[in-house]
Amino acid sequence: IGHRDTQAEGAGALFDLDTIARGDVINVRSGKATLTYRVVALRSIDKEGLPDSLFRRGGPHQLVVITCGGAYIPEAGGYQENVVAVADALDSVTV
Repeated sequence: IGHRDTQAEGAGALFDLDTIARGDVINVRSGKATLTYRVVALRSIDKEGLPDSLFRRGGPHQLVVITCGGAYIPEAGGYQENVVAVADALDSVTV
């Protein structure tokens, strides 16, 4: 989970999350290893509707990336949705 943007700092690390597409590759560095994932789903979900399944600890290895999205309405608390990307782990690991 990370910021899309802030008023004080501008664009955050996940600002462009909604521009990725199914099939895109995401590389995550962890120490000396690079873990590779392929995006299998991208969707916008109402902030109150994030399913518990996104936060599961068991099952196949997945990467779930979540940031704010949808309409920004300051008087309603800011962004009204979350952008969620789900990516499956690929077999390759680079060290």
